[in-house]
Amino acid sequence: MKLSLLSEIILKPAKSKVYFRLILVLYLLTVALISYSSVFILIKLVLITALTVCMRLEFKNQNPCFFIDEMSYRNKQWFVTMRNGSTQDCDNLRIIVHNTVFHLLQLCTPDKKKLLVLFNDQLSDHQVRQLHLLSSNR
Repeated sequence: MKLSLLSEIILKPAKSKVYFRLILVLYLLTVALISYSSVFILIKLVLITALTVCMRLEFKNQNPCFFIDEMSYRNKQWFVTMRNGSTQDCDNLRIIVHNTVFHLLQLCTPDKKKLLVLFNDQLSDHQVRQLHLLSSNR
């Protein structure tokens, strides 16, 4: 295990099995509700086809924030690197919700705020501890 400074952290969100299971259950429940509804069968088929197309993207990504390549904290500033190569600088990170399943993070820039969801199986325990320490140091 490589030790890093407390003032530096690099998070690379990986695929999440918990997220995938959750989204799979939601899609299956939605398909069941559509199939038991009293609308015309043609409308049911169109809705189920649209859900199947959306589900294909979830099979491929299995990540709620698939557009993020990595998040890093250096020199008291957060840097978010997107999959397309662009980087956003953020002044502040707040953990809004933390439970046994996921973290809801708020990244703040001077002109906007962005919410991100990271599931607990995407991060190691050490990274979670560092994230909490860095978010509490304002």
